[in-house]
Parts: sequence; C-alpha cells; structure tokens
Amino acid sequence: QYIIARHIDREHPHCHIVFNRVDNDGKTISDKNDFRRNEKVCKMLTAKYRLHFANGKDHIKEERLRPYDRAKYEIYKALKEELSQVQNWADLKDALADRDIDMKFKVSRTTREIQGVKFEYNGFSFSGSKISREFSYLNIDNRLEENACASLFESPKQESRHKEENVQQSVSHSDDGSSISLGLLNGNSSYDATAAEEAEFNRLMKKKKAKR
Repeated sequence: QYIIARHIDREHPHCHIVFNRVDNDGKTISDKNDFRRNEKVCKMLTAKYRLHFANGKDHIKEERLRPYDRAKYEIYKALKEELSQVQNWADLKDALADRDIDMKFKVSRTTREIQGVKFEYNGFSFSGSKISREFSYLNIDNRLEENACASLFESPKQESRHKEENVQQSVSHSDDGSSISLGLLNGNSSYDATAAEEAEFNRLMKKKKAKR
C-alpha cells in the first residue's frame, strides 16, 4: 500500500512517497539501512533513465537549507576558500576564527597523537570528513604541507624577479653606463637557498613520505 504525489509547485518537479510498512501478511517491513538502500536505488534509476547527478556543493541554494545543513555548508565554503591561502594549522585556525568557526583536534587518550579534526559553527559540530572527504585531518594536513613546499619554491622566484626589476630600474635611470652595477648580470649571482629553507623543505618531504 503506497501513495505517490507528484508536486510541481516548486522550480524542481519532485515526488513524495508514503508507504505502509506493514506487509500483506501483517509483518513489519524492515527499515534497516534504508538510507543506503535508497541511495543505491536512486543511482540505479539515474543511470537507467539517463538523468544526471548534481555537481558538487558549489551551486547549493543556501536559503533553502535547514540550520544544521546551513552550518555544515558555511564550514565547507570557509575551508574551500581558506585552505588555498594558508600553510599551517595555526593560520587555518585563525582564518576560520575570523568567520566564527572553531577548530579542535581529536587526540588519542593513550598516545596523545592527533587522530582527527572537527569544526564548530553556530552550535553545530562536524568532523572534517563529515564536511567532505577532502577535509579529513590527513587530507588537510597534506594540503598544508603542499602549500608550504610551494611557498619555499616561490620565494626564490619572487626575490629573483625583484632583483631583476631593481637592475632594470638602475639601467633605465643611469646616465653613465660605467656606473651600472652588474647585479644579476654576473655569473655568481644565481639564487642559493639558505640552509634554513633547505632544512625545512627536507623535513616536509620526509614527513609526507612517512605518511604515505
């Protein structure tokens, strides 16, 4: 026994299904893992009738979200934006705090090692992997390391460009060619990373290899 009601009162046509969970023999129909079974059936129907799946979470209509889902989506947006700009956990925590999002680590009681990360916003708390798989503790940690490594490679390039600009300005404003400083033009001026930068880079790479 079931009822299917088709609704076209919104911009997205949809159906509501109401069914009796007592079968014809008087036995209760199990609802165990109904969410997973519903998801499986929906995917099968989508493929069978050549429908399409929604692409990610970038086009969600926030005004229709309930408070729980809205909080989850706000954290998702914040992580998506801030993770591309920070290089360590402390900077990420500060950036999220500016958005009223609190970040806490889940620590093992025995080993005291960090096992996960969770985020709190507007009274709701979510683990990183519940926000999205890309925001699990390990995935975020790897992303921060990648940002730090990229920064180590980028800083010598920026310094080199800055020196070249200074040389060009010196050339353009000089009245006497003999007064031009060779600067980057001599053979010994190529950039050498400092010992501190090399040590930091090696540490990050060893840590990443160990995790893999």
